[in-house]
Amino acid sequence: RLASDVDVSGRAEVSVKIEPSLQFSSRGAYHSGVLAGSGPLPPKVGQETIYTLTWSFANTLNDAVNVEVRAGVPPYARFTGVKAPAGEDVRFDDVKSEVVWSVSRVRAGAGIREAAREVSFQLGITPSADQVGNAPVLIFGTSAEGRYEFTSNVIRTTSDDLSTDLLKFDSAMKQGDTRVVQ
Repeated sequence: RLASDVDVSGRAEVSVKIEPSLQFSSRGAYHSGVLAGSGPLPPKVGQETIYTLTWSFANTLNDAVNVEVRAGVPPYARFTGVKAPAGEDVRFDDVKSEVVWSVSRVRAGAGIREAAREVSFQLGITPSADQVGNAPVLIFGTSAEGRYEFTSNVIRTTSDDLSTDLLKFDSAMKQGDTRVVQ
């Protein structure tokens, strides 16, 4: 004898939440990109050189929401306020000395079926004499955090520090352009 609340039809319902992949990248350039760099190249002691940094998201299956990217800025660097697209929420946090990008939503398919969610901004560095021969750091400790809308799972990812050695990102840059000179 079967109880009346037992389904014997052989059907079952399963709800599966697939964790998508949000990919973050950070790169820099002087010659290439949507914003042109300026100032001496190689960077010179006491003179400002402006570089363009680009942060980008690609996303496969599920919208990511309330995403925030943060990166530390060294004391010899300056956030210029120049950014593209102009409508992106990129700002400098004076208290923490960080560049912050707040992204309300990275849509599923970004960087795959449609353009990646991306922002470029500029930092200027003014090297000191103790940096001669080195490739100074532009940003460090870059991290992105948000959550997937469907699963509510938290997303955290990091990216490598970027220095003035941007040879792998800027094909017009030469080896001698990367290190501070007197």
